[in-house]
Amino acid sequence: GANNCGLKKVRGKYFLILNPDTRLPPKTIANIYQFMETHQRVGLAGARQINEWGKTLPICHRFFTPLTHMLLLPLFFRFAKHSSLLNAHEYSDWDRLITRRVDAIPGSFMFGRCLLIDKVGLLDESLTMFYSDDDYCLRVKQANYEVWYCAAVTITHLTSKTISRFPLWQITLRGYKDLTMYMKKHYGIFWFLIFYILTRASILASTTYTCARNTLIKTTR
Repeated sequence: GANNCGLKKVRGKYFLILNPDTRLPPKTIANIYQFMETHQRVGLAGARQINEWGKTLPICHRFFTPLTHMLLLPLFFRFAKHSSLLNAHEYSDWDRLITRRVDAIPGSFMFGRCLLIDKVGLLDESLTMFYSDDDYCLRVKQANYEVWYCAAVTITHLTSKTISRFPLWQITLRGYKDLTMYMKKHYGIFWFLIFYILTRASILASTTYTCARNTLIKTTR
């Protein structure tokens, strides 16, 4: 919602969505601007992100499908984390040092053409904390524009500093709510119901495990 307030006031050629837990070196904006000027079919561009210790973060992924996101849920991830499907989804064979076209970039740094606001619209405010960047990238692609990762432009991202202010249970519930809404929007009511059940089962399994662990700790004392 706050990002949309800013996007409604944009009058220039480009806009930038930027997380507060980021640091931009000199010429970041000039360099990403030059990249967009020389790649006219690119609607959105992201930058290489490093953490506070200088390690390149494995950002970007292919668009979510019901199957890939099902495997990412805690109920299945422990068995599927090394599967070829998830490796392909996460671009595991790419070291992030090469500029390339991708499906989705993170909303922590999203440099886009202002014409997208008219052609694609604003961010979906029903996705309150997660998946709004994935949703926007998908809508940009559906409007026949490309999404690219620009390795020559680097920013520092202090990951999770923003959402760490919220308790874990609240982040989990918000994430699952946004996930089910994303599935409903792009894959229909059937997958909405499937993920509604699966996310509740994940919460129940996590709660049961935590209670059992706490009980074990108390009895061993």
